[in-house]
Amino acid sequence: ILQSGEIRGNLPQALQLVVRNMQAGQQMRSSVGAAMAQPALGFLSPLGLSVGFGLMLWPDILRGVPRKLWPAWTHLCIDVQLWLGQNWAWLLTLGVFIMVYYMSLPRWTGKYRSWADQIPPYSIYRGQLASSFLGVLAALVESGKTVRESLELMHDHSSPYMRWRIAQIIRKLDILTLPLFRVVLSPTI
Repeated sequence: ILQSGEIRGNLPQALQLVVRNMQAGQQMRSSVGAAMAQPALGFLSPLGLSVGFGLMLWPDILRGVPRKLWPAWTHLCIDVQLWLGQNWAWLLTLGVFIMVYYMSLPRWTGKYRSWADQIPPYSIYRGQLASSFLGVLAALVESGKTVRESLELMHDHSSPYMRWRIAQIIRKLDILTLPLFRVVLSPTI
């Protein structure tokens, strides 16, 4: 955006576009982050408490009050928390899955990613990037670049996932600009 504004002599307007685009992107990222943090905390808090209870609380309590004296409906909860306390290292695999997920967001492409993009949390990421993409594209076009130039510029400065998606858009745009296709869609016919 800045490069285009500098070339066209509209640097102040280009700076305003950049600031507006960055502010809109930050607001969207914070909204999506807050929406995703609530369920994550809702899952991780009870999990952490259960591990703590299983490690430190239940062993001492059960020495003082045997299990047979507890109501039957509490046995499953006690057993699960004791198991989590004894096998907490397995929770590291959950951390590995979360790390792989975050690493795959900007990198994973192809047929299976298209499928994964239909379900959360990948669909949330796709929606967030789509919104950012449209904002940047609009700002580039507003700064004087053509749609094709804007797409190529974005393609060159994007993550592998966005390059893959932008390449799909460029291919579809190329199909629409074929002479045969223009004749078929021509309003004069």
